[in-house]
Amino acid sequence: MKYLKFFLINIVVFAIFFFLLSLLFPSTVNTSKTINIAASPASIVAKLSDTADWNNWNEFLSNGEVKGRIINNQGDSLIFVHLTQQQQQLEMVFGIVPTQTDSTILNCKIVQQIKWYQPWKKFATLLSETKFGYPMELSLRKFKTALEAALQTKQAN
Repeated sequence: MKYLKFFLINIVVFAIFFFLLSLLFPSTVNTSKTINIAASPASIVAKLSDTADWNNWNEFLSNGEVKGRIINNQGDSLIFVHLTQQQQQLEMVFGIVPTQTDSTILNCKIVQQIKWYQPWKKFATLLSETKFGYPMELSLRKFKTALEAALQTKQAN
């Protein structure tokens, strides 16, 4: 009985310590990737606004199904919100920055909002770069290839 009581007290103390430590982590976590595309900002916005085409280049969509919506579409940014397979809401922010040359910088940022009462998710965000970084890079490369190919065929015609 003495060992069981000691064991239970240790579990409670460790859980409280774990929770208090998680309060030091931020509630909002951003993961960002950038790519340079040889296209105008208007053509990038037009392709991003077409969510029916997203399953051709976006690695975050499961089964080719877009389960989300564009909540903000301005000239220099586009915000898209969708649910993951784990029912976590992710916000994808696409920033469009024109350059002095004939190319445009496209920045993709994933914003995660973590609730204060979910300390295990806050610790899991430490791995968000490995979880989201590679699919973001792959998605941006596919987007660049598809857009530049479409623009070249349009110019050829």
